[in-house]
Amino acid sequence: MPTPTDYSSQGPRGSTSDVPIGYETFRIHTALRAHFTSKYDFFTYKGLTKNNRLDHYRNCKPRYYYNRLEKKYDRDILGFLISNMVVDPTIFVGNMFEDEQYDKRFKSWIGRTQSLPYTFEQDIKRCIIDQGVTKVNCREYFFPLKGVPPLFNDLLLGRMSNESFIILNTLLKISDKWSALNKGIDGNPLLIERNFRLTKYQKFIEVQNIEDYRKSLITALDK
Repeated sequence: MPTPTDYSSQGPRGSTSDVPIGYETFRIHTALRAHFTSKYDFFTYKGLTKNNRLDHYRNCKPRYYYNRLEKKYDRDILGFLISNMVVDPTIFVGNMFEDEQYDKRFKSWIGRTQSLPYTFEQDIKRCIIDQGVTKVNCREYFFPLKGVPPLFNDLLLGRMSNESFIILNTLLKISDKWSALNKGIDGNPLLIERNFRLTKYQKFIEVQNIEDYRKSLITALDK
């Protein structure tokens, strides 16, 4: 997981620059909104956009909230913003400061991302083993010829985490196949939007030891 200073245009807090506290949070928030809703890539442009220069921040009305969030989360601010904006890329910064549900979501995200093997194991048990998905019928779960994939319904209902979906996507190229199945006027707009957002989110999740996850999936489908 990258840190804010990996993508800082001004240097870490405490440097000799005159960048006001809150600017980095404003910059990252603006860049992530573009990343999750457009072709803009956070990594390619290192979190910089035409709308998040320092002069934009100085003219930004909700500076108070950016300042308070940066003081509260400091070097955790990138994770805090990612964990919430992958759910809703258009969240108003004031809501994230005032409503504790966003802090709870961040803490839950930390638990999942720091224990990816356990997260994957639990999600696979709940969504594949307990629902009777096997090698024989798994195509209907992942890639049905008609209708919404049951896997997508599990995502919407929170039974499958975004992180476990990313692991499955690494193994099975689900996003590409869903995109192919949902082209044209008959495509499901909710699936298309969520699939796009998760594809952009995947760049922030580093999946290690992928063959261990493959073995876990095969074992689950054999039951």
